Amino acid sequence: MKILDTDLWVFGSLRTSEQAAELLAAIDRGEATSAINAYMVQRRWLQGAPRFPRDRPFG
Repeated sequence: MKILDTDLWVFGSLRTSEQAAELLAAIDRGEATSAINAYMVQRRWLQGAPRFPRDRPFG
C-alpha cells in the first residue's frame, strides 16, 4: 500500500502533476493500493486550505 499525501491526490486528480497523475492511474489499474482518510477530506475538500504552492505539489 502506498501512503500518499493529500496534495498528491489533488494534483493527480486535477492532472496538474504528471507524476501524481501516473501514481493515481496505477491505483486505478490495480497495480497499487492506497486509501483516503477523514483528515484528507477535511483538509482539502471541506476547508480548501492549500499546503503547498501550486508549482511544488510534493513539498
